[in-house]
Amino acid sequence: MNTKNLISTPTADMSREDWLNFRKPLWHVKKIINADQYYDEVQLYSPGVANYEWFEQLFKTEWWEKYNFPCIGGSEVSTVMGLNQYKSIIELFYEKVGIKETPDIDNAAMFWGRELEEQIADKWQYWTGNVEEMIENYRVKNVVRRCFRVNAYLQNKEFPWIFVSLDRRIVKSKEGQASISAGEGVLECKTISGFAADQWESGFPPGYVMQIQTQLGVTELGFGESAILKDGRHFEVLPFDRNDNIIDAIKYKCQAFYAAVKKGIEHYILSTVAPNEGERNRHLAAVDALAPEPDSSVSYEAYLKATYTDKGYEVLGNDEELLDAVQYQKLKGYIETLQEKQQLHKNKLLKALGDASVLNFGEQGKVTYRANKKGTRSFRCDVKVVDEAPKQEQAY
Repeated sequence: MNTKNLISTPTADMSREDWLNFRKPLWHVKKIINADQYYDEVQLYSPGVANYEWFEQLFKTEWWEKYNFPCIGGSEVSTVMGLNQYKSIIELFYEKVGIKETPDIDNAAMFWGRELEEQIADKWQYWTGNVEEMIENYRVKNVVRRCFRVNAYLQNKEFPWIFVSLDRRIVKSKEGQASISAGEGVLECKTISGFAADQWESGFPPGYVMQIQTQLGVTELGFGESAILKDGRHFEVLPFDRNDNIIDAIKYKCQAFYAAVKKGIEHYILSTVAPNEGERNRHLAAVDALAPEPDSSVSYEAYLKATYTDKGYEVLGNDEELLDAVQYQKLKGYIETLQEKQQLHKNKLLKALGDASVLNFGEQGKVTYRANKKGTRSFRCDVKVVDEAPKQEQAY
């Protein structure tokens, strides 16, 4: 790792409260404001109790303009990128601004993920490409590569608003030591259910890809791996090369999100010390105006449904909203038509399969219709999509 470009915050002795606070931008802002050396740095004198005018001056200083704080964790990048089906970017925005409390969630899946992380990382060191060889290497204690724990939050000085926590750091092998590692990289340990994996064509959620690419961006390393334990018994290792296009997209989207959060924090703090109700509401309205626009994620819809209730009154729509309504109606019709056509082709394929499990098209791919343990057959189509359907021979 290029340690010269890294900011490292030790986590080994962090309490859970400290861990949660680190993920709250408002906590970092309040902490630096309350520091003794702060007033000399910004050349503002404390009025005893910071008031509205004092904060107005603060947010106009060059110091505040240049001040950066941790904002987006590696596991939160998928939310910013609109790839988290469980949490929306707008919900994350209000949490980061400080209006909505960051939830302290610790469920069974998270618990077992932490408990099994050590086991997964340890067995990864014996992995050479398949489970049988890994088990044999483990039996004879033949370590083929090594990784070490990183007890710190890491930030890159070039974009410090993103922070990551590595499960492990893959290290270079000592001279003369056999290893299949390509050098120094990041290792992410995951537990996942087969059901969750099957939701994605690659068997690996795109949010996890974003997390690993974020880690590679922050650490400036060239590759990463994800060691996965599926359903508590199926072990595999997926390699990931650094993708600068993805990393650049992450930086761009996260920087825009961070800028909105920082401006939102200004207005939220001013709302808490506003001299009257009108000023308070004005600053809260400014926070709402900074909130991310709707995206196509189902998590955004879920947030809106949970936030607003039917209060029975009517509002007048504008031209832009009418356009959204018209487009929604058109797409609804297209989708229904396409679903009918898709079902027709599926039924034809099911008839062609009959009692068979596979309809094989050679290099073009295949269609499978297999029975699971419960006897229910599952349909899957994996064929190469071309611009035109195969031309039928003309009959003469």
